[in-house]
Amino acid sequence: MRPETWTARSSNIYDLWVVSERVQALVIDDDPTTARATARGLEGACDTSVSHSAKDALARLRAGEHFDLVICDVMMPDITGPEFFASAVALSPELRDRIVLVTGGASPEQWKRIVELGARCLPKPLRIETLRELATRAGPRQR
Repeated sequence: MRPETWTARSSNIYDLWVVSERVQALVIDDDPTTARATARGLEGACDTSVSHSAKDALARLRAGEHFDLVICDVMMPDITGPEFFASAVALSPELRDRIVLVTGGASPEQWKRIVELGARCLPKPLRIETLRELATRAGPRQR
């Protein structure tokens, strides 16, 4: 059990800590408006963090943060969604089925790469029902 997965039941440091059973989601999108809308769509279904850069998201994974669901835009300036997917899975193979790429219009080359990687990819805009279903299916990982 890692400390970053614990939540306190009170402010007393001597009280017991418990593992959070809520899904931990990460939304990665360079467009702040889209990232906020996606995070809002997940409200109530999971605890959501937002990153506006795939590079920053990879740094969070390397630092030991754990996510049950990662929703990542395909077209971003620093690292593309498919590049993020490949790097994240190399770092944590259990993320393969927990990363969902999203796009409003990927190029044929990007689609080819997505297929080669075996990544899931959904079209934007995502419906709230779709987001909540993704969170429900992800469920909290055993840590």
